[in-house]
Amino acid sequence: MDKLGLEWAGVSVSEHTMLPNEVGAKIVHVLAAVGSITSEREKQLLSKLHRLAVAADRLHGAAQLRARDALSYLVWEDLFDQMNSIAPEDYYFGAHEGNGSDYGFWRTKLDTEDDELFDDGERQMPKCDAALLRYPNKDELDAFWRLQDRD
Repeated sequence: MDKLGLEWAGVSVSEHTMLPNEVGAKIVHVLAAVGSITSEREKQLLSKLHRLAVAADRLHGAAQLRARDALSYLVWEDLFDQMNSIAPEDYYFGAHEGNGSDYGFWRTKLDTEDDELFDDGERQMPKCDAALLRYPNKDELDAFWRLQDRD
């Protein structure tokens, strides 16, 4: 399959969870929606994710560890590799740099030529693409400014 277009740049596929079966299901739905896998393959993968999640939850000992490992490998390796293979040019699929439970298509690098600085009146802030912006919550902002004030 070809690379996805830039309309997928900065798009979150899964948020607020790090459970492999939940992240995996959302990835599978996206792969099917963009035509990377067939609807039959989508059903197979969703069934496999469910079976492995149940086994990882209900089994004990070595069998439970094998189920957890298989589930983790399927999601974090196989499905992530598929998503990276279709990621828009200059983007990768993975966790957001500022939020580990936000999986989507993020820019791999900033264009250094476009990294001009502007003065906001008090601090110098780098210019960046709107797709890279995430609105921090109040606690994150307070912590950031406390760190800046130390310098």
